[in-house]
Amino acid sequence: MVLFVCLDCRQTTPTRQRGRCPACFAPWKARTNRQRAENRKTRVRNSARWQKIRAAVKFCDGYQCVSCGAIETLEVHHRNGDVLNNHGSNLVTLCASCHRRADARRLKTRGG
Repeated sequence: MVLFVCLDCRQTTPTRQRGRCPACFAPWKARTNRQRAENRKTRVRNSARWQKIRAAVKFCDGYQCVSCGAIETLEVHHRNGDVLNNHGSNLVTLCASCHRRADARRLKTRGG
């Protein structure tokens, strides 16, 4: 029988998944998936496509915050919080302070 040493806990195990024992594999996989999702979100936000979408949303909203009417520090807010959902119905122009308030309300209602 061949035994493997887990990369995380250093215990020997007869099976391994990505160099980890079964007990260490699940948390590693969850952590890796979270990191990949964050990387994907960052790539989307920095893409030329996103920049065009942002400009179009601001144009449609008249280059002002739809909440308070401010015309400075404008940002595009995802209504449902999903930064990968760039459908026009999910996007709205907000000033930085209204954007912070909207995100805080969403987190509060989620319990996060």
